[in-house]
Amino acid sequence: MTLRTTLGFALLKQGRNAEAMDALSLARPMPGGNSAKLRYGLYRCLSNLDRTSEGEAVLAEELRMFGPNTFDRVTVAQLAMEDCNCLLADRVLQQALAFDPKNVYVMILLAEARGMCNRCNGDCDDRSQFQSALSISPSNTRAQLGLARSYSRTNAFSASHEHYQRILNAFPQHDVANLEAARVSYAWKGADSGNHYYAVALNRNRPQDVLPHNSFQDVDLVMLEIEYQQAGNRVQSITLEKNAKYFKDWKPLLSLNHYGSLTGIDPRNQEAQFDRAQVLSSLNQTSAAIEQYNRLLDLDPCHTEARIAKRRMQLEQRPQLRETVDFEYRAGRQGLTDISLMRLQSVVIKPIGDQDEFLIAGYAHQFLWPVRGNSVDGNIGIFGFQSKPFDFVNVFATAEIQQYSSGFNTRVPFRAGTYWHTPSDVKLGFAGFLENLPANGEAIRQDTYRGGLEVTAAKYLTWRCEVDSMYRFAGYSDSNTMHEATIKSNYLIIPGRNQLRAKVDGTFLSFAKQTVFAPTPGDLTGTIHPYFSPGTFTYVSGGLEYRTWLSPHNFRGSDEHWYSAFGGARVDSDGVGYGLMQFAGHRDYNGWISSHLNMSGIFSSVYQSVGVGAFLTIRFP
Repeated sequence: MTLRTTLGFALLKQGRNAEAMDALSLARPMPGGNSAKLRYGLYRCLSNLDRTSEGEAVLAEELRMFGPNTFDRVTVAQLAMEDCNCLLADRVLQQALAFDPKNVYVMILLAEARGMCNRCNGDCDDRSQFQSALSISPSNTRAQLGLARSYSRTNAFSASHEHYQRILNAFPQHDVANLEAARVSYAWKGADSGNHYYAVALNRNRPQDVLPHNSFQDVDLVMLEIEYQQAGNRVQSITLEKNAKYFKDWKPLLSLNHYGSLTGIDPRNQEAQFDRAQVLSSLNQTSAAIEQYNRLLDLDPCHTEARIAKRRMQLEQRPQLRETVDFEYRAGRQGLTDISLMRLQSVVIKPIGDQDEFLIAGYAHQFLWPVRGNSVDGNIGIFGFQSKPFDFVNVFATAEIQQYSSGFNTRVPFRAGTYWHTPSDVKLGFAGFLENLPANGEAIRQDTYRGGLEVTAAKYLTWRCEVDSMYRFAGYSDSNTMHEATIKSNYLIIPGRNQLRAKVDGTFLSFAKQTVFAPTPGDLTGTIHPYFSPGTFTYVSGGLEYRTWLSPHNFRGSDEHWYSAFGGARVDSDGVGYGLMQFAGHRDYNGWISSHLNMSGIFSSVYQSVGVGAFLTIRFP
């Protein structure tokens, strides 16, 4: 009977449901054939064969009978949870509690089943069961651990940390609580706080602590060697996880090396397996991330976050439709920026590998409404690609065939170049470009355009501080040239789900020739270089950005829902002050639809700008 039951479950694992049912049915009449495990196997076979009502009848003793049989119910519940069938486990355990209401183990198991069911949707109905267990057994570590995980799941990090501390106050060497407390602290307060608690975990797992304090007399040296080696392995594992998490968001390639080492010595570390996939995703290594999620799901088929993130990565490799609307109103600079622009765009993106490798084609309609001059609209065909000839090296090109009703001649503006994520986690870019310059009605009438080269570099100086820079050289169609240099920085003041960042940037502009206005005040007709072209011009901006997540989760691949607000100020080399504002919001819907809204404004006595942009991305399954 035991052999047939084992064979039946092995066939079930292979998806051979009919054969598994035959094996288990033959074992049923044998002595001991009415075991809870065998009947659960038959239930699974019948459910997989769409014979659910028959399957429920097989488990009638656990699901509906009045006689208390706690052991069998717990056996079925545990098997169901191994198969990620938390709903069945919940039903069976509720029946068990109805006849054994003071059973602490059943309470905890029911709470864990409910925690599995709502692992990723933010519910917390498991907490009442954990608290009931603690009311009967206040020192129950498993219930305390369950409560800590429940609070962490709903981002109540303070309460979660409190329960981890209760465990550690009673059992300072508790390995699981030490590690999970450090992980919660990392998610709650950032890398510095996480490093502190990882250091605490290391201090509580010193190999020398397992050695006898006085002598080796009457000591089992074999067991001592094993314990010493295990303690050393724990120290190595904690150290690697600490370093990997510390570098995760600002030196991903270095973090990836640490996670590779960690999963090599501790392949069952689910946190490391998931984080490694997240880092691969951040580096746009989509196929490798999917493989990593598959390895994690082989280890734990019930890992909800891995299933969600894997599905999103798979959708990123499917065709996408992106609809975009952009509107901007500009005014000032003695009429040189007096224009409103709107662009309606629809493109199809066909991935050809990872999510940063694709072909793109689409159409856009552009409306140009200058304050002075004729309104113009244009039809734009869009074609482009991005490819990755080597890991972390991308080449790209996008061209637009632009045809306007008047003003601009038909031409093909483009942007093409390459960018490289270096082994030292510096992002370098180089691009060439050609673009029309719809600064105002006169610039449109004169068919003004420019082309040039652009070099970019970006690097995190610390996990809180990122700096990126850009240099651009452009030659204009009216025999003018421009040099532009920009340095931007942002500093993460408050990490976590409610972030606060300080942003500071500076820009330098230099033109070979300045604007020569037409003799008639207020009329730009005949103006030479009809766009803002000062000899030299600099400005410095600074402000604060607040971002908060409304979604239960914000890991890569989850359905994120967040908004951000930025307020700041700017001063230029003429001593003019500006007010700056920006609002952005993003929402994902079941992985395959994403929407985004962005609004911005610049306000001063010499220049004003208001912009609104939105896009909708549809990923086809």
